[in-house]
Amino acid sequence: MHRRLSPLAFLFLLIAPLQAYPRMHVVVHATKGTVTRPVELGAFLNGQRVDAGLSFDWDFGDGTGLITTGPVVFHQYVKPGAYQVTVIVTDTTHDDPAAATSEPIHAIVTER
Repeated sequence: MHRRLSPLAFLFLLIAPLQAYPRMHVVVHATKGTVTRPVELGAFLNGQRVDAGLSFDWDFGDGTGLITTGPVVFHQYVKPGAYQVTVIVTDTTHDDPAAATSEPIHAIVTER
């Protein structure tokens, strides 16, 4: 014999995972850099700069990357150009981590 879930119990099962991991939207901002001044990159999660329980996996677009526990990094590029930067933010506070990837942005680096 199968028991049917009440509509309320079924709705709770659908909503519970969404409450545990709200949709993460990541945006990266970058300052303009030069070959002598690093670019400052900051990750914003759902419009706010937060870092508690988060991991930031940066791809700087020049073949290098870095994993940090804070949302702000400084990166020194050695050649002028436009570098495609992304970051994957992982919520490490739960047993089953949730992650979100930013849309790529361009870090602009000039000679001076």
